[in-house]
This record gives sequence, structure tokens and C-alpha cells, in this order.
Amino acid sequence: MTLTAVSGYDVGNTANIQVPVYESMGHIELLPWVASSFSMASFAFTPLIRRMGNIFDFRTCMLTALVIVNVGAAVTGSAQSMSAFIAGRVVNGIGSAGTYQM
Repeated sequence: MTLTAVSGYDVGNTANIQVPVYESMGHIELLPWVASSFSMASFAFTPLIRRMGNIFDFRTCMLTALVIVNVGAAVTGSAQSMSAFIAGRVVNGIGSAGTYQM
């Protein structure tokens, strides 16, 4: 339940943060990537993460995915540019794919 909430919170909260992100960082041409980078990274890494779940210990994979989610959140929260913000969202999406698939 908690792991699904991580993914749901991030996707649902994105609509609320787009205006403040644009106001503080500018670059309106990159704004669609704020929403789509998370989902695209999650979609792209799902097959790899599912395979890793079959190869490695489940608990280790889950803890690694949770660490990746938190690293992505830290990068996104401390971003000074739109590119860094989007990169953090990508990392967060990869970790979220792991939490959702495990």
C-alpha cells in the first residue's frame, strides 16, 4: 500500500507544482518534461526492474528502489535549474518503477 502511494502521490502532485516550478526556474519549453519524465522513466525501466526482481533478493531490490526514490526526491527538491529538476524526476521515476514492480 505504501509503495503504491509513492507512485500515486508523485504523479498526482505534479499538476500542482508546475506553476511554481515555472515561476522559479523559467524555461517554459521544458515544462512538459516535468510531468512526462517521471512516467517515461518508469515505463522504460519496468522490464529491467522486473528481471532484476527475479534474479536478486527481493528485499534488497525493494530497499534499493526506495533509496533511488529518495535520491530522486532529494535531487528534485534541491534543483537549481529546470534540467536538474527533470533529471531528479527521471531518477524518481526509476525508483518508483522498482517500488511498484516489487
